[in-house]
Amino acid sequence: MVARRRCRGFTFIWVLLMAAVLGMGTAAAAKVWTTHAQREREVELLFVGEQFRRAIARYYESTPGPLKRFPRTLDELVEDRRFPVPRRHLRRIYVDPMTRERDWGLVLAADKTIMGVYSKASGRPYRSNVPRTVTVDGKGYGRWQFVYVLGGPGSPQAAPAVQVGSAAPSQAPPLVVSEPQPEASPVPSAFPKAVPESPDKREKPNECVCMRAADLATCAAIASNPGAFEACRRSSNRRYSMCTRGASPPALATQ
Repeated sequence: MVARRRCRGFTFIWVLLMAAVLGMGTAAAAKVWTTHAQREREVELLFVGEQFRRAIARYYESTPGPLKRFPRTLDELVEDRRFPVPRRHLRRIYVDPMTRERDWGLVLAADKTIMGVYSKASGRPYRSNVPRTVTVDGKGYGRWQFVYVLGGPGSPQAAPAVQVGSAAPSQAPPLVVSEPQPEASPVPSAFPKAVPESPDKREKPNECVCMRAADLATCAAIASNPGAFEACRRSSNRRYSMCTRGASPPALATQ
């Protein structure tokens, strides 16, 4: 009788150990699967974000007239009605792979036009290396900002877009000046300190953005002289590009 009780006690302990081992193995497998799935979504996010960045670049570069502007809404990337025949710079408004929604964070210029997008998903990315065209700043997935930087990496020439119908021509676009936005805006500047965990709280704006805002304000003051304005704008692009690379920018050319 005593031997049977001892045998039952060892069997019960063995069953508990097996259950613990199986539980730990299941938890480890679930963690590996979750990590792999999240890494796959990160790859998809980089691809989709690049499509938005390129579409914004094509929209900006194809602006009719000498003064360029960014789109006011993401829908304008799908159907650009500034031309007699509307153009498509983006096939559709893609879903954010991280949130599974079409609710993107927007990187805004001073006139509230859209310079780029970022994911509103919380959490820390597993991936540490991203393409040069991605602006890395802030925390969470919002630190990957897909912004069209004038004169920066991946800046395209005006690219042809798909024509889809007919529409009335647009008005001449306003001058874009990038500077910090008020707190009511989802993103305060061309390079906001994106913190998805606290979307209403932003850190101080990037110094390169402040420099570019001052440069474009100076260029706007001489817009009556097309030659001087174009030289000033190109000089501002070079200064901004050098600043984002950590180099000391030259003086702004105003003549």
